[in-house]
Amino acid sequence: MSNQLAGEEQMKSPSVRVRADLLDDFDDAVEESERWNSRSEAIREFMASVVEDGAEDHDGRVPPVDDELADAYEVLCTIAPETYVTEDRVLSVLAQQQGMKKPVARQTLVLPLVDLGYAKRTSNVTGDTAVKALR
Repeated sequence: MSNQLAGEEQMKSPSVRVRADLLDDFDDAVEESERWNSRSEAIREFMASVVEDGAEDHDGRVPPVDDELADAYEVLCTIAPETYVTEDRVLSVLAQQQGMKKPVARQTLVLPLVDLGYAKRTSNVTGDTAVKALR
C-alpha cells in the first residue's frame, strides 16, 4: 500500500480483488453517474457511509447515513415489505424516484442496502433476481 499526504490526512491505497464483470459493471455505473467523478471517489463514499455515524439501530444494523440510501430503504419497505419483488420492478421505482438509470440504482442503492443488512437479494433457477426489505 502506498502512503500519500492529502492535506493533513494520510491516504492509503488498498488492493481488492473482484470479479472482472463486477468491476466492469461498477465502472459503468460510476461513469453513467453524475454523483462521482471516479471509481475511487465512489468507493471512498461507500466506505464512509459504512463507518460514519456508526450508531446501530435496534437490530444491530448500521442505519444508512446517505439520504438517498435512507429514501431508497423507505421505498423498498413500501413496495417489498415482507415478500420478494422482482429486482427489475424495484430498480424501476428507485431509478425513477432518484432520477437515475437502473444500473446506477442497483450499484448505488440496492447493493449498498443489501450490504448494510437492510435488504436481501435472491435468484431463482432461471436467474431472475428479486429483492425484499429486511426490518
